[in-house]
Amino acid sequence: MKPYIPAANNGRNFYFEFSLLEYDDIPIIFLATDDEKRIYLCECTDTRFGEQNWTIVRTDYDTVIRVMARQLTIYEAIQKRGSQVILAAYDYETGKFSQNITSFDRLSPENLPDQEAMVWLTNERALDSVFNLFMKHSS
Repeated sequence: MKPYIPAANNGRNFYFEFSLLEYDDIPIIFLATDDEKRIYLCECTDTRFGEQNWTIVRTDYDTVIRVMARQLTIYEAIQKRGSQVILAAYDYETGKFSQNITSFDRLSPENLPDQEAMVWLTNERALDSVFNLFMKHSS
């Protein structure tokens, strides 16, 4: 499978798994896995000015369910797992990806969602998809 966000700068490959929120067919909030089958919460923070940017944090089933049930904002989910945050970017002009690791407290506001931003996906199909994703990658 081709990575949605390929490894760069000694980073990780990220494979798209499930979209929690889209805009114009672009996944804005989504789940991805790496080569070691760990699950990540990803936020597309920008698609303008010649590049696409993502904030990526490792996550767990409980956090994703709480985000889907509106018990946790996207900001809180990123903050909860923010000891290691991956900032990834794709430059449309050069066709190159980059990745950098930082911590939550070092993120600039443009790399974070609005503090009140929530996703509401409590329908059975969405929950089943997330459950199946975690079952597929847990072992």
